[in-house]
Amino acid sequence: MSLTPLVPSFALVTIAELGNKTQLAVIALSAEYEFPLLVFTGVMMAFALVTGLGAIVGKVLTRVVPLKYI
Repeated sequence: MSLTPLVPSFALVTIAELGNKTQLAVIALSAEYEFPLLVFTGVMMAFALVTGLGAIVGKVLTRVVPLKYI
């Protein structure tokens, strides 16, 4: 398995996400609270939940909506 697509995909998403409102919110929360590890843990759990829900909804949509419309 080649990891060639991994590096440019990671780089592109990293550059695209720099300075977005979610990142700024995380920075603000880390500055406000004295426990940045807990903020990091909460953010990672939230991202995992949102990503999981997106994957589930996407899977359901592919069964309901024809692929040519997606």
